[in-house]
Amino acid sequence: MSLQNFTSFSSLKGFFLFLWESPTLMTWGSFLTRSLSAVVVLPLVLRTFSQEEITLWFMFAQVVSLQLLVDMGFTPTFARLIAFAKGGAKDLYSFSNLVNNQNDARKTSNWALIAQIIKVMQKVYTRMTLISFGLLLTVGTYFVYVPIEKLQNQANQGWWAWGVIVFASLFYLRTNQYSACLQGLNQVAILRRWEVLIALGGILSSLSVLLLNGGLLGMIVASQVWVMIGIGVNHWLANRMLKKEKEDSNITNTFQKTESYSSIFPIIWQTAWRSGLGVLISFGTLRFASLYIGGAFAGASAAMFLLGLRIIEIINEFAQAPLYSKLPRLAKLYAEGNKAVLVGVAKQGMMRSHWIFVGTFVLASLIGDIMLHFIGSKTQFPEIRLWFCFGIAYFFQRFGAMHLHFFSTTNQIVWHKVNAITGGLFLLVFFSMYQINPLYSYPIALLVSGLLFYSWYCAYRAYRTFDLRFWHFEKTVALPPLIILLLFGLFIFLFWN
Repeated sequence: MSLQNFTSFSSLKGFFLFLWESPTLMTWGSFLTRSLSAVVVLPLVLRTFSQEEITLWFMFAQVVSLQLLVDMGFTPTFARLIAFAKGGAKDLYSFSNLVNNQNDARKTSNWALIAQIIKVMQKVYTRMTLISFGLLLTVGTYFVYVPIEKLQNQANQGWWAWGVIVFASLFYLRTNQYSACLQGLNQVAILRRWEVLIALGGILSSLSVLLLNGGLLGMIVASQVWVMIGIGVNHWLANRMLKKEKEDSNITNTFQKTESYSSIFPIIWQTAWRSGLGVLISFGTLRFASLYIGGAFAGASAAMFLLGLRIIEIINEFAQAPLYSKLPRLAKLYAEGNKAVLVGVAKQGMMRSHWIFVGTFVLASLIGDIMLHFIGSKTQFPEIRLWFCFGIAYFFQRFGAMHLHFFSTTNQIVWHKVNAITGGLFLLVFFSMYQINPLYSYPIALLVSGLLFYSWYCAYRAYRTFDLRFWHFEKTVALPPLIILLLFGLFIFLFWN
């Protein structure tokens, strides 16, 4: 092999290694493959299932997501605390005042502290799993009862499908436990790579079920089997990474000698309950509103609304990758006191996130209706003005959420206060607007609550903490994509037939 060919090969190998090890690109890959379900599986569902089955399919997805409420903010809290400890924080007591203890933070990883956090995680997630099971068995059953009974002759299939979901809930939250550990150790790339493979397996299984006319029950069984496989893989990865770290750092005994659960948990709870209450209010409020609309309307309108909501959520999740994949690194940079790099990484992540959101939203607006007609979908794409309301509302929601996560790298958690006020505003606008135009009540309430409080307040807290100025920070981050989105909205309202 010539020197030139060897150099080219080395450069190509280095490029692919960069792609393989990039947390952001692997997170994008994970979101892309999971989003493939909307591109590949969802069209077949819309074409094959009846309106009642489609509505129930979306209702299942909405109700299952209620399990995230049980998490109570522990997953991001544990991931953040493990990242702090890996960045050199001395103890749990310093977390609440980390901003005042940066010079005391050690630059080497504190594995004894990581061991303490992991011990607490094991007990916390066992208890949360039992709560999740009870929540789905009671509240979840209440919400899916009417949609299942609307299946009439196929109601038994609907109840069996729901039984499979409830059973799987006994294991569902375990994947969050292992995911938090891997994210905190900054093993985001390997976590997302496996998510890509599992998502592809789930898609292939779902396609097989649909092509073999397996029906709603077959689809649920196929999806939950891959949920269980994902839990097993994350468990294996977490143990593998911890074992590797112990061998590399010679810390076998450190993981055995840890403080008791009762002495550590109250310190972690001081942070977790604030995050958890914030998630409970914000996520729970949005899920309640979507379930309220989904259960109140006839098949066609409910299916259209839930389809639009699902698509915008997929776009929103995909756009999170550039910033959210960097959160463990941001927490580590904060623990190290490296403010300049921290702000630069956050700024770049937010800018990419905004552009991805606007770009994919505009693309979906242009081709969504065409694609649904092409596949012969029994459910229509949302009316374009309703769809734009979804887009602008989620843009400002994403703006506020990214700044809130940026601010939370300091471990100063205000989620409970912010989301309590935002949730109250949302419900006030939602029920007022519901009397006028029910389908528009959800996006309008989300937009108004964001503009009145959530978006600007979250940004304000981040600006003040990191000594930033709105124009200096946002002139290249949020304002250009926002202008494009508003111009597109103007085109819709003036010229779109």
